[in-house]
Amino acid sequence: MVAALFAAAVAGPLAGAAAAAPPEPPASYYGQATVDGDPAPAGVSVSAVVDGSVVATIETNADGSFGGPGAFADKLDVPKPDAENATVTFRVAGEPTGVSANWSSGSATELSLSVSDDTSPSASIDAVSAANVGNTVTFDASATDNVGVTSLSWSFGDGASATGSSVSHAYSSPGTYTVTLTASDDAGNTVETTTTITVSPAPEPPEAPADDADEPTDTGNDTTDEPANDTADEPSVNVTLSPDATNVSVSTVPANDTAAVAFPETNATATESTTLTGMNVSTTENTSLNLSVSVSDDPAAEAPEPDTDDGGEVVTYIQVDHDVSDESIGEVAFSFTVDESTLAERDVAPENVVLDRYHDGTWNELETTHIGTTDGVATFEAVSPGLSVFAVRSGSASLNVTDAALDTTTVAAGESATVSVTVENDGTAAGNTTVELTLDGDQVSTQTVSLDAGESTTARFTVTPDAGTYEVAANGVTAGTLTVESETTTTTQSTGTTQSTTTVPPAEQSQLDTTALVVFGGVAMLVVALFAVARRRQ
Repeated sequence: MVAALFAAAVAGPLAGAAAAAPPEPPASYYGQATVDGDPAPAGVSVSAVVDGSVVATIETNADGSFGGPGAFADKLDVPKPDAENATVTFRVAGEPTGVSANWSSGSATELSLSVSDDTSPSASIDAVSAANVGNTVTFDASATDNVGVTSLSWSFGDGASATGSSVSHAYSSPGTYTVTLTASDDAGNTVETTTTITVSPAPEPPEAPADDADEPTDTGNDTTDEPANDTADEPSVNVTLSPDATNVSVSTVPANDTAAVAFPETNATATESTTLTGMNVSTTENTSLNLSVSVSDDPAAEAPEPDTDDGGEVVTYIQVDHDVSDESIGEVAFSFTVDESTLAERDVAPENVVLDRYHDGTWNELETTHIGTTDGVATFEAVSPGLSVFAVRSGSASLNVTDAALDTTTVAAGESATVSVTVENDGTAAGNTTVELTLDGDQVSTQTVSLDAGESTTARFTVTPDAGTYEVAANGVTAGTLTVESETTTTTQSTGTTQSTTTVPPAEQSQLDTTALVVFGGVAMLVVALFAVARRRQ
């Protein structure tokens, strides 16, 4: 009996001290979402919000439901908020529903959420701004909406119309037409966006050679049969001027051949600082060209301004509208000049001038060569894979993480590891970048690094993670695997087995020692009392 009392007295306090409280289960929500009284379409976002921040998101099914009541069904799971008695509110398609609930651990609550869709879609046109009579032109649309775009309709400005995200149309008469795109959602919200297209007359076919053009020339010498110098296959280039553009018409260019265009110095192809002097266009198939070329200090309407955070500065814009597909263009070589005084004002060396091309929604730096500087004018050549909008600019920065390394691969819990990250700027201008350090893909720290052109530096991060194993990386460049050991020690038994012993913090150890003394004291007093009773009975 004494042994049993002793075991129970000792085991109780020890078990209570060692137990750890498990994390609280989340509060879960499911139910039905409606938009303007109808079930929300599939894929609409339902969000839980605590203190103004979205903490959980789930998407609707085709019938407007989100989650389900079953034990294994997905739900909108909201983890325990930091604040006690927190209130959870809900949004559908980003719109407040007016529904709220108190957070309760482990609860599963069915909700009925409804909103009115008052948000119009947004839409844009991937514009084609020039064409010839009879040529088929393809217009592409991009549109988004918080609930969903239900229709895209087009008006081509000549009485014709179409529907869809990608449509084609051929104009029968020359002129300038306004193309209108209307995007609608299920609630009847609409938005319109427009672009203009200039339609030129169809190019005149090349004149047929004379009937006797192919007959050999009689030189009076029967032993000599040299062909005449026939230039009928060379493309014919016709340049006409308008107040705002230089129009270029090129007769059929044979496949893998080049049409050379020289521009007169006019207001259409020159600014105070920059002049476009020439352009050589090669083709991949037999095709004719109709181009509208303009040079301006103002940004082109068809493209956003280049990002100058990388240190580059735009000098001039060049816009080339065309009626031929990119697939028909092999390569385009531009020749242009920039006044040396303009470069001096911007503190830019001619070697750092580049030509950028806007294509597929991004600006891309082209291979650009400084040919030389004569009489205060710097001459350049640049090669492009196609025609679109271009920007003459000072060089841009290009900062990248090239290496990352850990100073150690194993630390004890509470100890720190250092990560060294190498950043290089292989661009042609000063700039900066943000270096993000991640553990298993989760961002834990950032640093902003600024470098001049051609410079490199090492950024150092210190991390002190919890026990575990982590893949460490900086901007996607792997630094290695870091193992953080817990406070568990091992003791080797004589049998060769290993037993884990948890190290108890000093405060808890003191508490256990005191409890044990009380228990042992009580047991000792009980043993003395039992011994005294036994002697009296003798």
